[in-house]
Amino acid sequence: MKKNLFALFAVLLLAILPSALAMSVDVKGSYSSPISVRIGETIPIKVEFYPWANYSDVTIRAELSYGHGKDVRVVSDVFDAIAGTTYSETLNMNIPSSVEVSPPGELYTLSIEIKDGRGVTIESQTFDLTVQKENDLIEVQRVIAQSTVEAGKPMLVNVVVKNIGSDKQDDVYVSVEIAALGVFNEEYAGDLESVDDDEGKDTAVISVPIKIPSTALSGTYVMTVTASNGNVEVSKKVGLSVSGMAKESETSDAIPTVTAQTVAQGETALYEISVVNLGTSAKTYSVEITGTDGWASYSMNPLTVSLQKDARSQLNVYLTAQDKASAGTHTFTATVKASDGWEKQIVLTANIEAARAVDPVLISVIVLAIILVVLIVIFVKSRAKPEALEEEETYY
Repeated sequence: MKKNLFALFAVLLLAILPSALAMSVDVKGSYSSPISVRIGETIPIKVEFYPWANYSDVTIRAELSYGHGKDVRVVSDVFDAIAGTTYSETLNMNIPSSVEVSPPGELYTLSIEIKDGRGVTIESQTFDLTVQKENDLIEVQRVIAQSTVEAGKPMLVNVVVKNIGSDKQDDVYVSVEIAALGVFNEEYAGDLESVDDDEGKDTAVISVPIKIPSTALSGTYVMTVTASNGNVEVSKKVGLSVSGMAKESETSDAIPTVTAQTVAQGETALYEISVVNLGTSAKTYSVEITGTDGWASYSMNPLTVSLQKDARSQLNVYLTAQDKASAGTHTFTATVKASDGWEKQIVLTANIEAARAVDPVLISVIVLAIILVVLIVIFVKSRAKPEALEEEETYY
């Protein structure tokens, strides 16, 4: 009878338990709402759940709707959920600067859903988010400039900058820089009102003239546009194609003496790299090693070499295999760099062998030999003593 009652209780318990899973959601370190967030902020959304059934092709979705059909959504990778297993996933959601926010903040709903491969919602939760503005926040909204320019020619960079914070921003400057070419110029944008205070005066369009050096080499360069004042600084990077001088095909070369070596655990191998200056001016060379983490360490001697035109020298890389490095073939990369920006990557190989263990049979033979010598010495001494006594007695 007791067994029947226990079985009935178990059936009733399963009937009242949720059919999907146990789920908890932590948004930006909080389990309760409303939660304060700011536009432009990236918030972590941690979801933990414990399914009581198996589900295929599961995804976790977080969606923030902020009116007029606008929303921002992040979705986890697809995975299978196994019953009786705890899962933990973290989604990172960026709050767009386009979210409409009144001065005291705006209340929006964040939806968290767990769905299976058929799109069926397994479990869901919602949170209220109070979205607010930063006090000091400027945005470089657009950079308008030609995509290609000739070396030695001037160009005009038009920048649209907007105050999207809650406070007025005084004395804003806009600068344009191409660091690789030594180009920099700055223009005064003036004061930017808060969008909440004066519509239209929160935005400025600034024209910044720059000139590309006549000695610039052909290529694509990074142009950094920055808006700043004493309170805030923001930047936007765009690519600029320059038609200029042709690059030298090869100004240097680096050739390894060997590319593969065998090294035992705990031992060191030498990789010699010969460098030659093929350019027209003096250069300094160095080498950078990558790909040895977890199985080897390294050192270089010398660290750098300076070479005149047509001169040649050698950079030495000493690779030491760790005592517990896994046996087998390992590769790593030596990047030889010159002071004029030239570089060359060389893939090197180390065949790691297990450290040779001492032969136990040899140890046994050596020990037995020592014991045998000791026994012979003892035996000889024991035989010599009675004879000495006998001679002494005969003499007296």
